[in-house]
Amino acid sequence: MKKLVMVAVAMVGLCLSGGAHAQASLNGAWRAMEVVVTGGENPGIYADVQSMIVFSEEHYSVVSNFGERPDIPEGVGPISDELALASFRTFRANAGSYNVSGNRLIRHFMLAGNPRDVGVTLESEYERRGDTLTITTTNDQGVTTRINYAMAD
Repeated sequence: MKKLVMVAVAMVGLCLSGGAHAQASLNGAWRAMEVVVTGGENPGIYADVQSMIVFSEEHYSVVSNFGERPDIPEGVGPISDELALASFRTFRANAGSYNVSGNRLIRHFMLAGNPRDVGVTLESEYERRGDTLTITTTNDQGVTTRINYAMAD
């Protein structure tokens, strides 16, 4: 009987530390605090970041602006095509489903600002520590991007 109880306790502990718990722990809205890029043409640490990612049980959505956007004064009439295009060059957005496996975050793009990204699967590593979340992705060219998020209020 003692062995049966010990096995049951061990199985409960294993279930609590498994995939479903890890995925649920991402739920919520996360605001980017810092982006660290290693390699490529624009390496560096970027603290002036405008990005938010939101996770539900099975889906996510992310909207980001990386870089300088032109100022468009309030009250200005129609803007030129050139200015409109410039304001979207630094804008990124995608949404879809996701799953986790260990410390791997696997996102499946169902919608994207860039039509070529629809259908893409992106694998990253993630780590959550309390109210902070770090997502690290390395692309095919070896450029690593680490985004540090804080739980949004």
